[in-house]
Amino acid sequence: MSEFLKILFLGLIQGLTEFLPVSSSGHLVIFQDLLKTNFGNTTLFFDILLHIATLLAVIIYYRKRLYNILIEFFKIIENRKIDFDNKNQIYVIWIVIASIPTAIIGLIIEKYEEVFSSSIFAAICLIITGLILYITKFPKIKRFEKIDAKKSFFIGIIQGLAVLPGISRSGSTISTGIFLKINPVEATEFSFLISIPAIIGAFSLKFIKNFNEIIHSFHLSFLAGFLVAFLSGLWALKFLNILVKKNSFYKFSYYCFSVGILTLILKIFL
Repeated sequence: MSEFLKILFLGLIQGLTEFLPVSSSGHLVIFQDLLKTNFGNTTLFFDILLHIATLLAVIIYYRKRLYNILIEFFKIIENRKIDFDNKNQIYVIWIVIASIPTAIIGLIIEKYEEVFSSSIFAAICLIITGLILYITKFPKIKRFEKIDAKKSFFIGIIQGLAVLPGISRSGSTISTGIFLKINPVEATEFSFLISIPAIIGAFSLKFIKNFNEIIHSFHLSFLAGFLVAFLSGLWALKFLNILVKKNSFYKFSYYCFSVGILTLILKIFL
């Protein structure tokens, strides 16, 4: 496989798996290992570019909701008070609360860089993700509860742990929302809203720390991967929301089990 085709393939994997509950980071680790992809010093830049593509996809998909939230955010700053009867203003607070444990846990876990390149570790985490998703099949909730500070904080903790390759960020946070008796559609929306500051924060730090490396590692072909990640990400968001509404979220567990087990077989026995 040529380097250009690998770039397109990895862009597709990022776009689909960033939003579908099957772990984009886990797939990138596994496929880069199996494909023996080597971008030299450009790997970090390409990784950041792919995440910018999927970040743009979620911003566009939830643009109306985000616009209303941003308007209310500036009202909070201007008035220096919160209207607790305003859903969008409350969401600003819930997003901030969720982002705090995410940032702390993410900074701690990132110190252990060796786990971010192990396809065996990613495969085990994918199996764990599968178990989490499968359990969502069983709760039969008759009455849904609203998101509050405690629920936001706990979901933020789970999002922080999802920095581990193979642990799906969307899968674990949406599942947590379901376990906390939040309406699955609202849990899905909240999951992607809190992903925005998490992605911006994580990759801003990487960009600042590795600025000199990144600005000298750009390759024009990476833009093709960016476009593929963006378009496939938009499709994945729409597809996931359809499945959530049909209560078919747990079905992604079968895929996670398959990829995780197959990867372990390939790495251990071949």
